[in-house]
Amino acid sequence: MKKLLLSLTLLFLSLPPLALRADEADPVIIEEISELSPTRVKKIIAPVSTKEIQEIIKEAKVPLSIAGARCSQGGQIAYEDGIVIDMSKLNDVIELDTKNNIVTVQTGITWKKLIEHIDPHGLSVRCMQSYSDFSVGGTLSVNAHGRTVHDDPIISTVQSITIINAQGNLIEASRTQNSDYFYNAIGGYGLVGVIVQAKLRLRPSTKIKYEAVKKSLDEYKKYFFEEILPDKTVRLQSAYLCPVYFDQLLCATWRKTAEPVTDSKRLRKGIDWLERIGVVLSRSSFLRRIRSLFVPYYLTKQKAVIYENSEKTRTIQSLKPFFKSSKTGILQEYFIPIKHFESFTEELKKIIKKYEVNLLNIGIRYVEADKESALPYAPQDSFAFVLYMEVAKSHHQENNKIWTQKLVDQALRLGGRYYLPYHLYPTKKQFEKAYPELDEFLTFKKSIDPEGKFRNSLFKKYLEAEY
Repeated sequence: MKKLLLSLTLLFLSLPPLALRADEADPVIIEEISELSPTRVKKIIAPVSTKEIQEIIKEAKVPLSIAGARCSQGGQIAYEDGIVIDMSKLNDVIELDTKNNIVTVQTGITWKKLIEHIDPHGLSVRCMQSYSDFSVGGTLSVNAHGRTVHDDPIISTVQSITIINAQGNLIEASRTQNSDYFYNAIGGYGLVGVIVQAKLRLRPSTKIKYEAVKKSLDEYKKYFFEEILPDKTVRLQSAYLCPVYFDQLLCATWRKTAEPVTDSKRLRKGIDWLERIGVVLSRSSFLRRIRSLFVPYYLTKQKAVIYENSEKTRTIQSLKPFFKSSKTGILQEYFIPIKHFESFTEELKKIIKKYEVNLLNIGIRYVEADKESALPYAPQDSFAFVLYMEVAKSHHQENNKIWTQKLVDQALRLGGRYYLPYHLYPTKKQFEKAYPELDEFLTFKKSIDPEGKFRNSLFKKYLEAEY
């Protein structure tokens, strides 16, 4: 008898663990890049085909959210107790049309992988964020802009998309076909459906020459509109406002050139250690003051000539600290009408100093008016103020809400708006004032998703009560 029991025990222990049904599995936590918005969900599914996504949508009994590289910071990738569709395995280039400079991709692909595919053909993307780790689908869902001067935002470079709606149907959408889906899905934060494919316009890649000059706050607008915007050789441009004094900008410009390269790498392969060290130094207020003197001097002496795609394959890993920390970096972005550039800068300075915000960097980019997407963040030509801050991981929410709402108030007072991919600190009233097109967006969503199948934390905080 003992031998029998022993044999049965050994047999039981040798068996593989029983697979749990989906409804029996423990809830999982999904986190975004800043690690400040953990969301409990029922499960995360990583489909490998469009058909699988259609089946997930048709069978779902709980809300669905869509995640790509998980770089949106306020819970836009998840809904509590819902299902997350992880697009990371749908990451192929479907077709490259080198005659017409059009590429068709699955939207789980990162910009880095896309650029690696098109670079041997002498092509480059027209618009993307500053870093290549983002997924194409995530970029479309927030209608991102970049550092390009004449190809912003991303919707302006999209020829068409393929989307799966709340009924599980495939929809081809463009400016001439199912245009409501096109204009609402790009910049729709995954609330309209799952964008599974996109056709993007490309352009020939080139060599670019880097130049940096220092300008005072009063000089910048004249410099930009007289020397940068009319110059058709400009490929990329950003200005960096010193967060110590708020009166000096380092203006970095990359122009098309025929000069020989000073760096032969066509693509970047890893972390930019100089950038990483600079960010680490910025985390200390004392060292930030030293950096504010040294870095502009160093960069204005640089005259590098590089390949365009090398600059476009930078990694966000360069922003991370060297060691695990109790603090994290967050982004915010404000779009301010051109005429109020100086006024917002002055108000920004007051708020940052009053609330002792650890502001590491302020990037300033020109953004052309968006006349296409249903929820435009820049309905008029604007300057985007991109703020990168360090905050504590614990007890961060209430501390950050106060000064964020002050900044939002100032942006709204000046006729500007704030960007939605970040933490949900603004009030519902501020959200509604910033995006008066909201009613039309909701009307469309209700017409194609009456049950509210696609939801996320952004929807839950600002839109759910109206649904």
